[in-house]
Amino acid sequence: MCFLSGHTLERGAGYSLHQLQGDKGAGVSRSGHLLEKSEDIFHADETKTPTRVNLLTCQIKMVADDKRSFDLVSYATWLCTNFEIVICIECSGVHRDLGVHISRVQSLTLDHVGTSQLLLARYMTNQVFNEIMEATLIASSKSNPSSTMEERCEFIRAKYVEKKYASRSRANEKNLLNKLEHAVNNKSLSSLLQVFAEGVDLSAPLPSSDCGETALHLAIK
Repeated sequence: MCFLSGHTLERGAGYSLHQLQGDKGAGVSRSGHLLEKSEDIFHADETKTPTRVNLLTCQIKMVADDKRSFDLVSYATWLCTNFEIVICIECSGVHRDLGVHISRVQSLTLDHVGTSQLLLARYMTNQVFNEIMEATLIASSKSNPSSTMEERCEFIRAKYVEKKYASRSRANEKNLLNKLEHAVNNKSLSSLLQVFAEGVDLSAPLPSSDCGETALHLAIK
């Protein structure tokens, strides 16, 4: 048992933590115990008192077997909030250079990442993202840890900016907009990503709208 301000906390199973804000007051150990008090989740190690954490940051971190989903097979601690995928620190620098209109990155260990962004990342996953954005990629063409920075930059720009490796249908703009509307209505992230990869104009009026509504208008209804 562990006590905090007179409250009894149940000690849970051991786990691996990506701390939300890198708060050393919560301990520097990356392993510890989950402690539950009412509806709150706390983290503690052997020397520090418990501190509240966002449990989603623990769930976002990929296990070693999922490294095949990374752009470079490395240790991922960064979240690209435009695409809701997890990336490594080496790739985060390249993503940052693309500009926030293409890729905005936040640290899972140092930044305060919003719950909505973490939830989206859980449902998108790197695997689903890559199934669409790397559909035509030849495995040997993918960057690896020994790739030069120039090679990494070239691959990441081709994948995220040019959408070079995504499969494309022969749909015209009107058909793509119909697919976009269908994806929003069905709340399908993968279908939405597919039409994005095919170059649909996300700001264009939807075919069924009589007042110029866009996909964003439809999504927030």
